Amino acid sequence: MSNNASTTLRYPFVRAPLDWVLFLSSLAVGGAFAWYVYVSDRLLVMVDQYSHLAIARQLTDSLTPGISQLGFWPPLLHLLLAPFAAFDVLFRTGIAAPFALVPVLAAGVVFLYRLVEGLTGKPVMGAVAASAFLLNPYVLYYAVTPMSDTLFLVLLIIAAYFFYHWWRTARLMSLFLLGVSVTLASLARFEGLFLLAFAGVAVAVRLWRTRASYGTLEGTLILYGFPAAVGLVFILVYGWVFGGTPWAFMVNEWGAYAQQRSLTLPAEHEVLASVRYLMAASGYMMGMPLVVAAPIVFLILAWVLRRGSGLFFSVALLLASPLVFDIAALFQGSAVIYVPELYPFDGRFFNERYGLYWFPLALVAVVVCGAWAVDALRTRGWRFEPLALFAGAFFSGFLVANSYFLFARVACAQCFDTVSNSRQVSPEDHARIAEILRREYRGGRVLMTRALANEVAVTSGVPLKEMILEANEHYYAQALAFPWFFAEWVVMQNNTTPYPSSWAKENEKVALLWQGNTQFRYYYRPVFEGTASLLFKLDKEKVAREAQRLGLAADEVPVLAQDRGGWDVRYTYQRLVDALARAGEGNAAFPTSGAAAPVSATR
Repeated sequence: MSNNASTTLRYPFVRAPLDWVLFLSSLAVGGAFAWYVYVSDRLLVMVDQYSHLAIARQLTDSLTPGISQLGFWPPLLHLLLAPFAAFDVLFRTGIAAPFALVPVLAAGVVFLYRLVEGLTGKPVMGAVAASAFLLNPYVLYYAVTPMSDTLFLVLLIIAAYFFYHWWRTARLMSLFLLGVSVTLASLARFEGLFLLAFAGVAVAVRLWRTRASYGTLEGTLILYGFPAAVGLVFILVYGWVFGGTPWAFMVNEWGAYAQQRSLTLPAEHEVLASVRYLMAASGYMMGMPLVVAAPIVFLILAWVLRRGSGLFFSVALLLASPLVFDIAALFQGSAVIYVPELYPFDGRFFNERYGLYWFPLALVAVVVCGAWAVDALRTRGWRFEPLALFAGAFFSGFLVANSYFLFARVACAQCFDTVSNSRQVSPEDHARIAEILRREYRGGRVLMTRALANEVAVTSGVPLKEMILEANEHYYAQALAFPWFFAEWVVMQNNTTPYPSSWAKENEKVALLWQGNTQFRYYYRPVFEGTASLLFKLDKEKVAREAQRLGLAADEVPVLAQDRGGWDVRYTYQRLVDALARAGEGNAAFPTSGAAAPVSATR
């Protein structure tokens, strides 16, 4: 395997003309694919897609706009989406996603080309790897929809490239950029936290093998560690400030661990089962031929590259970090994967996209093995040149054909059945409620738990600043206590059907407090009652009579006041409580009124 890749080591990192050809070509492919997915009605299908869009929009459009709206998911995707989601048409259609992510995809193609060219010394192999990456239907799909998967893959590739660059040149700028890439990967997905550790180990081992002095070792690790740890520090500090604990990203009620405890966890505490489920998912995401070939190729490389292979295996260590993370998460029970052919055999997919995260590792391994085969045959003399050409064509053709046939089957023939047939598909009731609101909404606040009704938040046409959501803190808590004083519309989960999971029932506070409550039904009339969700509209005349009975002026009751936006959470709520207390009706959790049911009304 040749190390002649000096052009890969030059600054600036975008070199003309080939880098620009790859970048612009990838932009064109990504843009065309975004249009294809949009017209195929697959741009917004999953609950998480709506959720990421809604969070990005809440940064600028909310009762409480700003950084508090980021929540406890890794925030990078939301920060990238926010400038585009601020435009209503891009937000409602989901087209904000390709505007933010297709340039990221194009950068990933360029850096993967550079990485492979550097490792093999063969531009053709770099182009093959870049083409196979770009042709993968799921790499493309998650680059045009509001999901973090392709974003993380690109940052993983960029981190591996800068590690390679530092290894070859010892430039401190490359080490610093490695740290920046790791931080961004940590802010894209939690798998990036393992990349932080794995890259640190790879840097330390490199320094140890070159017999660096203790001072050099310490200074270099600090130069890497400070920028690399910024993402982790942000996550911990954000959780401490807004969640009350640095570990809020792991222990909050909306986290993956909390949600998935109510599901069947077939791989929990089973290493082989964890690997089996992840490899089954990888077969859908990468193509089963590559899933089978990649481990074989690694065994071959481990045998033939025993010496002088430190760079390749160090790069492979970085690229393997998400694979190790997801196996560990499946084993620990904080992640779950469902595919139709494995227990619980319900015919649907869930989190199958985790199988995509080691795709760059598999690509790099195959092309490096192909490059080694070509070089090994050529060293035997000119008579082996045809075999060398055949070996190069075989490995290259295998990768490109694997991605091409996967693309043809998934994107063209099946039109992403794995996505449409997922447990994460948004319920039909959400689309019905969004349609009703688009048709009938004429103003007023909407109370709902957004994380359980994301499609309503995105597609209803109601400005998020007119929605009272769980991220709006005091507004949400006060509206829960007296919905009829604050919200003209209420969206709640239907907890009386088998549809919601036990976790969803526990965390849908609107339904927990008010579904079936006769006092609530006195003030609100049902507009839509579905299996998954319910929609109610307020009778403001009844609220006006109640305010008059309590001696409250119209401008003291938010639903009757003419001014819009948020109310004063310090004084408005207290005036309502005081008025009820004067009337002898001071239970803020279930307030009574003269014409409503008693406090003990059934739910």
